[in-house]
Amino acid sequence: LLLKRFCYEPHGDSPTRQGYFDAISMGCIPVVPDNTSFIGYNTHLPDASEYTIIAKTFDSAIEQITQMGEEGYQKMFTKLLEVVPRVLYAQQDADFDDSVTVLMKNLGCKVAKEKAEFQGIENYRLPSYC
Repeated sequence: LLLKRFCYEPHGDSPTRQGYFDAISMGCIPVVPDNTSFIGYNTHLPDASEYTIIAKTFDSAIEQITQMGEEGYQKMFTKLLEVVPRVLYAQQDADFDDSVTVLMKNLGCKVAKEKAEFQGIENYRLPSYC
């Protein structure tokens, strides 16, 4: 994975497979047959289509990769690098938000919004990370 730019990740026993996350964590742009590989992971993988190639067939994946050129690859790779920390587990004193921190912050935002709505507070100020 370390030497590859793109990693083909077909469906396994479910549409989402560990290989998809492994590819991201290694800086390899995943190539998947459809968007079900990342549906439901929008907390950790926002805008996944910006750093994932969606192609129903291997030939269409090759065509998309060829058409994107080096500039398109660099743009997609830059987006991918922004999400890498969101799929990793880090030590507590890490200087980035790892997957657990992202999950906890998202949960905190949802609880704060629900609490404000339940209490009827209209101009509730959410934490800055929401």
